[in-house]
Amino acid sequence: MIEKIETLYSPGNALYPEDGLFVDVNRHPVIVGVSDAYSRPYDEKNPIILFDGRSSGEMVKQIFWETVSSAPPSESLKSVVIRADQKIGAYQKSVGFSFRADELAGTCFALARITEKTVEIFQGGDNIALWMLKDFSVGFTPNRAFPADKYEKEIFAGLVKKHEGDRKKARVEFTLLLKDEKMANINQNHPEAYPVANGQLNINICFEKTLPVDNLNFLLLFTDGFIPFEDFNNPQRMWELAVFTKENELTTKLDKTRGQEKGGTGAAIAPRAEATALAVWF
Repeated sequence: MIEKIETLYSPGNALYPEDGLFVDVNRHPVIVGVSDAYSRPYDEKNPIILFDGRSSGEMVKQIFWETVSSAPPSESLKSVVIRADQKIGAYQKSVGFSFRADELAGTCFALARITEKTVEIFQGGDNIALWMLKDFSVGFTPNRAFPADKYEKEIFAGLVKKHEGDRKKARVEFTLLLKDEKMANINQNHPEAYPVANGQLNINICFEKTLPVDNLNFLLLFTDGFIPFEDFNNPQRMWELAVFTKENELTTKLDKTRGQEKGGTGAAIAPRAEATALAVWF
């Protein structure tokens, strides 16, 4: 049923590897997934908190994938993610983090559980699942974090300009605005809210879908650094991405993205973002 699986990870300029990738073809059902964690907000005046040299985002990533990898074969992805979120919350409480969205680390995710008959998809945040059917039509999970990400990119670009290119000074001012955004949007119940596994996951705004395997051509899971920011939630761009990636290696697509990043608005916040992708051909 699975013809091949290809994976990609590029650290970009990331100081801490907070993207995650999971493939387990030796279990039944097969589970694959990607994740993109972030640390408790920090800047030059409020240094990052490390745990044996690892960021809080790295710790959240580890807890998330340990929970997924140890899940019983019969457990649904929704149930697995709920348990992972509970463990992430318990850990952050144990290390003294204030239990509010602007003081917590968290992770976005896109998971797929593959059986002989179906592919179960469960997704949250700005990690994306994209699929192509046998008739070459394409579907994809929404990036619910797009409005918040757009706001953050525009605000940070303006602050970098205000501080004449000094990204550290810009980051100090940006942290307060970032924390306000997190409180307003993460795991809330309004149209621009988005789900994050941070110990407070709003499971009701996650995306889930089941597809029949015999009608599936290609599945792609990826984190936000894999494509240009402007492509998210754009049906035409997503169709082009599916067609291009189905016929080319993942590294070819990432190289193309890197070329498009130069000089773009996204370059102000992350000239070379960490990127992870996983493709499955059926």
